[in-house]
Amino acid sequence: MGTSELEGRRSLLIGVQFRDEGRVKSWWKIDGRLARNPAQACDIYDTTEPTMPLVELQNVSKTYNHSVAPVCALADATLQIEEREFASADSSRPECSGSCFCQSRSDGRVAVDGLDIYTLSVERLSDFRRGYPGFVFQQLFLVPYLTAIENVMLPLAVVAITDGRQREMAADALTRVSLAEKTTRLPRDLPGGEQRRVAIARAIVNGLPLLLADEPTGCLDSKTGGEVIDLFHQLREGGLTVFLVTHDAAVAARADRIVYVQDGRVVDSSATVCVTA
Repeated sequence: MGTSELEGRRSLLIGVQFRDEGRVKSWWKIDGRLARNPAQACDIYDTTEPTMPLVELQNVSKTYNHSVAPVCALADATLQIEEREFASADSSRPECSGSCFCQSRSDGRVAVDGLDIYTLSVERLSDFRRGYPGFVFQQLFLVPYLTAIENVMLPLAVVAITDGRQREMAADALTRVSLAEKTTRLPRDLPGGEQRRVAIARAIVNGLPLLLADEPTGCLDSKTGGEVIDLFHQLREGGLTVFLVTHDAAVAARADRIVYVQDGRVVDSSATVCVTA
């Protein structure tokens, strides 16, 4: 591929620039693929080179101070998640999902794309949350009086782009999750699996490089849940890094790697599984 052709195809992802002490971190999207640079997105790079970890946890602990007794969600956890990896956590503690990204950890270091996120200022941490992780919550949190496309547009409210462009991006995200024909439906008019797809579209609409999912198949039948996991694989193939927490061993086994968590402790983070189509 020539340079001019590459220049003509590339587009810088909106909302995925992060400035930290003079550094600007950017992700690129070409033909639906996410990458750190245009060459990676076009597959004109050495695929034998190991990818660097996108997420690194070092001796991370998280304790919730409930009124009855403290609850340990994570205890001295050390973990790496590679770029473009689909990893799952088979966990006995539902509180561990996303706790290091949504809230302050009790101890340890969390780095995403080389950024030590708990050394960032309040303003820079807000930039990080807007520019890196997309969340699929267990309870979805769809706004009941907004249509599917309006729900997907919500994360774009803090991005400096026109309303027309926001709607275009939201429509594209819904197309990626096979809901192109249901953009005007309210959540109550969609079955559970399609509501889950709207939530996934909302998480990916900004083109963020990291997707965190909390029990994404918990309320779904096995067929619909399998379709959601198939969608995660498609997103991973497009360059997204996916990490989900589940209590369902069959769901965990669909990922490329399983991280076993027991009583808040990572007991095995190297379990590689063979994923079949």
